[in-house]
Amino acid sequence: MESLVASFVKQIADQTVLTNTLIWIQLGVWIVFGVAIAIAGPYLKKRAELLATKADFNTLKQQLKDTTEVVEKVKTEISHADWASREWKTIRRLKIEALFEGLIALGTWQKNEVVAVLARNEPISDATPLYHVEMLIRLYLPQLNDSFNVLAEKTQKSRTWMLDSRQAISEVEGQQAKEEKVKELVGFWKTNIEPRVELVAVKTLAIELMKTLADT
Repeated sequence: MESLVASFVKQIADQTVLTNTLIWIQLGVWIVFGVAIAIAGPYLKKRAELLATKADFNTLKQQLKDTTEVVEKVKTEISHADWASREWKTIRRLKIEALFEGLIALGTWQKNEVVAVLARNEPISDATPLYHVEMLIRLYLPQLNDSFNVLAEKTQKSRTWMLDSRQAISEVEGQQAKEEKVKELVGFWKTNIEPRVELVAVKTLAIELMKTLADT
């Protein structure tokens, strides 16, 4: 533009400007262009700033949306985890109650079984509550596995002892002698064979576990 103005000035000096229409047209174009730039410059700058601000706002809005979705997802997962935890505690509490019933039934069954096998010479029954007790512990109360293993081992020894004792009774002659032998063996079973201590050990651990669940 400076060169155009210089040319225009030179032509005025040479008194040729009036005859050079192209110079006038070019000068007019540059003047209009300069005015347009002067007017539009601040507007375009402001417009660019507004567009940048809008883009930043949209980005922030999307980030906020993403964050909200993450928060809601975490809250839902925590809620589900809390529900599952409470449900699991309820189930275990019910299973402990069922375990107590099973242990009581097991103790009663063992006492009846020793009399049936020794006094009435009946075969040992397989309908023992021990299997139900084992199922409850293995599935829902694994903390009691070790104490149950001791109980199961002692119960199996008791059953083996019953079979051996029944054989010993069958070798005794005379009804009175047999009855005395049965009485002797039943007393021995109660003192030395009955897994009473092992039953109490499982019950004690189950009570402690119940207390732990109640405190959490």
